[in-house]
Amino acid sequence: MEPGDAKAESDFQLRRIGPPGSCPNVLDVMRIKIGVTSFGRGDGCNFYLDSKNLKNFISRKHAEIHTVKNEDGELDFVLHHKGLNGTFVNDIKAPPTQLLAEGDKITFGHKNGYNLKPGQYASQPNSEFQYVVC
Repeated sequence: MEPGDAKAESDFQLRRIGPPGSCPNVLDVMRIKIGVTSFGRGDGCNFYLDSKNLKNFISRKHAEIHTVKNEDGELDFVLHHKGLNGTFVNDIKAPPTQLLAEGDKITFGHKNGYNLKPGQYASQPNSEFQYVVC
């Protein structure tokens, strides 16, 4: 970012609400950047997600959150889900893109996610990849 541009990070973050992570490098709080914030087990992601218990459960580039200004000049957060096991918003499998709101629960992956269709409800109360947008 150039001087005078919008700040590099927004005031929003994802905060873990589920059980603790099984990998030490997976953060409990991840600040959402202005532009694109990426999540996954690949080297190029902004935030590393992985599990000692469920290997290859999270894709190398599992999801992105794109931060864009809407017509009112406010920031919108748009989830772009890319992972094989899905990304869930409020326990519903997300379509390829979905607008997020403060308070939404995001769960990265589901044990049966590849068999579920966007819009299907699938709760995972014991997932280590549950976060809330705050």
